[in-house]
Amino acid sequence: MAGKNLYLIETPFQLLNAIEAMYAFPASNNDLYIRYSDSGKNDSQLKDLLEKIKLPANLTINSFFINAERWNLKDALKMTFYFLKFKREAKHYKNIFIGNYDSRFIKLVIPFNSKIILIDDGLKTISTQNNFTSNNYFDWFTIFDLQPIATQKIFKNELKNLTSLIKQQKAKQTTVLFIGSKLSEEKIISEDYNLEIVSQIAKEYAKTQIKYVAHRAESKEKLAKIQKIKNLEVVQLAYPIELLPIYGDFEPSLIISFYSTALITLSKIYKVETIGYKFDYSKSKHKNNIQRAYDYCAQFFEIKNLPKLD
Repeated sequence: MAGKNLYLIETPFQLLNAIEAMYAFPASNNDLYIRYSDSGKNDSQLKDLLEKIKLPANLTINSFFINAERWNLKDALKMTFYFLKFKREAKHYKNIFIGNYDSRFIKLVIPFNSKIILIDDGLKTISTQNNFTSNNYFDWFTIFDLQPIATQKIFKNELKNLTSLIKQQKAKQTTVLFIGSKLSEEKIISEDYNLEIVSQIAKEYAKTQIKYVAHRAESKEKLAKIQKIKNLEVVQLAYPIELLPIYGDFEPSLIISFYSTALITLSKIYKVETIGYKFDYSKSKHKNNIQRAYDYCAQFFEIKNLPKLD
């Protein structure tokens, strides 16, 4: 357990994975730096999560604020301070764990070197790995099954700490969990077709009450129409769906959706049947990206085809 590790995170999901890494990579001390950014509910969820989740005893938490959208002189000075700080202190750490690899802040303040281990921030892990080359890559601590490049190391995140928390909790209401999607909001398909395929899926479980967890970008008008589907209840969470095991008063007996990072994450946590329903996206300009997403998800759970509509 010799040496200490540094963690730099910006979102609740990154924090969740950072804590998993703390248990997977024992150290004499863990220095956690949290960057608050005044970005929606992100900051309040970070603070709340720190109170709810089991933290290692040998953890030192440091936090600071740099606005995510509007920089001023004060923010620039903070950036300079942390750049110099981490550059000076990097040699004292055994490993340096960072969240979003594409974050402008992280790229500016972290002196990239061989000690860097990236942690997941959704499906960005896949695109980041695909953009790495044999001359430019970093190691991963990830839930995904990645093929290493050259001498790259892929450490598997089994989400053991989060799973243990679920086992300690009191019994919760079990339900079919339908993870919502912003398919029509992003113009991938029409709203009418979006509503139709949600209705089609709901009919497959006509005798079961389904909780439809809305995506934060889904329109109120569309959700109002979905709420009218007979056996479906729309739920709007005040936290990222990946944190459902910690916050939610229900747990899934079955998880369904189309394609989503959350489908992969929650299937690994709850270890229940998970199904991704494949809709007709043949006329979408995004069809190649959608197909790649389904091909990747098929490694983790069952993919079912929905019938094409006339």
